[in-house]
Amino acid sequence: MLFIVTLLSMCVFLFDSIGEQFGFLSTTLLTTVAYLYYIGSFLPVMKYNTLMDWYIYSLILFKSCIGAAAVAIHFVRKSQPEEYSQQFQLAGFVIQNVRQNQTEEYIEQLELEVMIGFLVVFFAAHILYCMVVFQSVRKAKLPTDKIRFNKPLSKLLEQKCQKKT
Repeated sequence: MLFIVTLLSMCVFLFDSIGEQFGFLSTTLLTTVAYLYYIGSFLPVMKYNTLMDWYIYSLILFKSCIGAAAVAIHFVRKSQPEEYSQQFQLAGFVIQNVRQNQTEEYIEQLELEVMIGFLVVFFAAHILYCMVVFQSVRKAKLPTDKIRFNKPLSKLLEQKCQKKT
């Protein structure tokens, strides 16, 4: 589920205004945080972070990077380079160089390239994460073919709801 939500969060570059972009991105970020607390209610409390915790934290960091890229593209699109060159010398230099060749097609191309870059990083990180999980399972010598829930998930949810009432 988190894989799909994070994959959808990269569609933020398809929106025109920064308000729409951050509205969409904050929705996916809140979904990830809510999922973190939801999963935590079913798992025992540990003194250390599990692979699942690190996975969710990395997704939150990844979505923050998407937000930073959206802000940077917004500054490139709407800024006056002279205004920022005094405050942020490096950012002003980049904006001045981009602004010289800036057209709307160029900005759309930049957004597409940034989105493709995030997709490549996203899939590479997931391949790496799958390799780490596979190595952890092999190291622990867990019988992966015999891992099953003792009770169906619906019964677990019913019991949890009954305990709360």
